[in-house]
Amino acid sequence: MQILSMLSKYVLILIENEFGRQIRYPMDCDELKISILKKTGLNISSSTLKRMFGFYKETEKARLYTLDTIAKYLDYPNWDHLGAASLENDSELMLDEDFDIATLEVGARITVKYSPGRTLELHFLGAYQFRVAETNSPKLLIGDILEVSSLLKKHPIICKKIIRNDKNIGTYVGGKKDGITYLGIAKQEVDNGKQP
Repeated sequence: MQILSMLSKYVLILIENEFGRQIRYPMDCDELKISILKKTGLNISSSTLKRMFGFYKETEKARLYTLDTIAKYLDYPNWDHLGAASLENDSELMLDEDFDIATLEVGARITVKYSPGRTLELHFLGAYQFRVAETNSPKLLIGDILEVSSLLKKHPIICKKIIRNDKNIGTYVGGKKDGITYLGIAKQEVDNGKQP
């Protein structure tokens, strides 16, 4: 049975990464409710989560409180900052053009392009962290370490953390309007953790 969710594939991946496993059954939403409450102190009903994950046929839009709570669960201040305004299933998503970060080998080199004319070359360090090797973004510097849960074409690149000089300096969202326009992977190299 194919489940159509009210949430975009990108947000589903972020939630499942935070939760620690896939949401495959309605009872998973009961456990997710507890996980959200423990982390944020905010309550979303199990039935709302089941609707959002497509276990109920209802297509009622989620309230802003619910969306903001999900954003806080994912370590963002609110839904707008998460950069995921669409609640509809993303039927245009090309899975074969996206990366499953969990399958990358340490040292993989990823090229990411997004508007307006931005290009990043990232070296995978493991544990969803990438070191910036090259950038033309005015907000990112070579040597920054980015925590990225997912890289999906047509979706923004959302960095939950930017570590610069051993300090977390905040979050970063790139490609808000059109999302990532190009993803490329090069040969695997060992990154010894030193700045290029």
